[in-house]
Amino acid sequence: MILYISIGLLIIGQIYLYLLFIKTKKGLKVKKLTKYSLKPVPKKVEYSDVEPEMNTIYSVLETIKIEEWDFNVKRGFNLYDVEFISNSGIIMSCSLRIDGDDGTLSLIRFNIRDDKFGSIHVDNDSYISNDILSFTWDYIVSYHESINKETMGRYLSTINNINSKLKTLSRSNRLKEILDGE
Repeated sequence: MILYISIGLLIIGQIYLYLLFIKTKKGLKVKKLTKYSLKPVPKKVEYSDVEPEMNTIYSVLETIKIEEWDFNVKRGFNLYDVEFISNSGIIMSCSLRIDGDDGTLSLIRFNIRDDKFGSIHVDNDSYISNDILSFTWDYIVSYHESINKETMGRYLSTINNINSKLKTLSRSNRLKEILDGE
């Protein structure tokens, strides 16, 4: 009995919703939209649009060499982040990726920031990207050479320290030298 009452209420509810839907559908009126001709949005201005020869970037690269700016290298997995810092507040930073399959180098990000005015960005596929890669790679190699030099110095001092503490072996070697010399 309860089942029949539930089914009856369900049917009555469905009929009510259907009638309500038809009433609201007839009451809606669709407005016709008119087309407007709008002015197109202007193209975004890039650094290469303002200075196509990119003289400022070449000047910064030359100044880094002449003034010997401080630089920081951070190594990640197949990635180098390099930052050059001047005394006048200019910071040039770039990220390079090394493709693991064939070892090719690509520019991921490059910008030059001025602490007061803004920054200059260059696209990864810009014609200047190879010059930036070559310039930055020289500093990455220099960074690794200095790390290796420091490591070698630590090894040499450790070896000398250990050898000086090997008294028995030192005495035996000295005695052997004396006996062989006679």
